[in-house]
Amino acid sequence: MSVYRDFVRDFPERCLKLLQRSERNFDLEVTQLLLVASSGFVIPRERLKDRNNTLEPDYRPKYRKGGELVANHPDVAEFLELAGTVHQELKRPVKESSFWPLIRSSAQYQERWRPSGVELVAVGEVPDAMTVEQLFDILRNGLAHGNVFVKGDRRREIAALTFGQSTIRDSDEYKFVTFSVRDFRSLLRGWFALLLDETLISGVQPTLQEPAA
Repeated sequence: MSVYRDFVRDFPERCLKLLQRSERNFDLEVTQLLLVASSGFVIPRERLKDRNNTLEPDYRPKYRKGGELVANHPDVAEFLELAGTVHQELKRPVKESSFWPLIRSSAQYQERWRPSGVELVAVGEVPDAMTVEQLFDILRNGLAHGNVFVKGDRRREIAALTFGQSTIRDSDEYKFVTFSVRDFRSLLRGWFALLLDETLISGVQPTLQEPAA
């Protein structure tokens, strides 16, 4: 396998190819979907995250308690336009974003105690005020920290995936989002399309702030 050119476009493109293969491998479809999401969603997002407000119109750098400047990953500067596009889309309400048409048929939200076992489905509407960033935070936490659950149908086939994030640090009270397997795959494909094409249905135009020298 050739060396990755980068983890923002080249790596997600390879993840997308695996995702397309999983659609033809029905016995392990969901397992491969979760494997692809755990890397193809988490890694590019962490590298493009604006930790220092660089992409905000009123740029105000963040500093740690000791006075040290909070630094972005170098990929933010390397892929500045793409980082700006992603940043703007993450700030949008989920229901006004390009991702909503991909998940609205099955997306559910609920706050409750984290259960034991592997099966769980959230029951409730996605809040109107929830942003894409808040939704993605739940997905990222679920994938990175093992807060993933499934729901089987009558034939014991996996029909839905649920991801959770604690409402308070070290608490057993969680917020959960649930998607059908089909919609979660569509969401992941939409994420890869954003990274690879830099275009969205919503036509978001990035607001860019060049990093301070």
